[in-house]
This record gives sequence, C-alpha cells and structure tokens, in this order.
Amino acid sequence: MVKPYISEEVLLDPEVRSAEVLDFERRLLGKIVGQDRAVRRIVNMYQIYLAGMAMPNRPIGNLLFLGPTGSGKTRIVEASAEILFGSPRAFIKIDSRSFSTATRSRS
Repeated sequence: MVKPYISEEVLLDPEVRSAEVLDFERRLLGKIVGQDRAVRRIVNMYQIYLAGMAMPNRPIGNLLFLGPTGSGKTRIVEASAEILFGSPRAFIKIDSRSFSTATRSRS
C-alpha cells in the first residue's frame, strides 16, 4: 500500500509577518492607543494585500468603523493613510450621521 505524500511545510502562515507589515503594525500601534483589535484587522488586511491575495483593480478593502463620537474611528483611518500613503487625508470618508433615525424629520 502506497501512502500519500504529505508535506510538513507551511506555505502560508497567517502568524508570520513580513518586515513591511511588522513596521506598519509598529507605527500604527505607536499612533493609536486602545484600539488593538481594529489595528490588528487593518494589519491583517494589509498583509493579505502584500501577499498578492487581493483582487486586482479592486480596493484593498472597504472598512466600516462604528462607535460613539470620540472613540477614534477617524483617527485610526487617518493614521493608516498617513503611514501607507503619506497623507492623513488619503481616504474617502462617508459621514452617515444624516442617515440616523434620530435626525430624520417627522412628517
């Protein structure tokens, strides 16, 4: 009986990060305090992009940050844009306050 060959080599380990991803994570954590989960998610998405697993001619990602005023939603995006693109304004922001049920006028 012939046993199938099973390689012990790991081809893509999500725990292994390139120097570029580690630098991005370090710089982002240096700018953002108390949002470790959000930073981790952004770093993971960046790692997927660098690994070439993102769809060509498509955005790297669409992010939706939810939370109360002052929780750091805009700041984390500005910090990411500044690190990656050199400008804290290199992103598109859609302010959805106008869609809130509390601000709708009653007919």
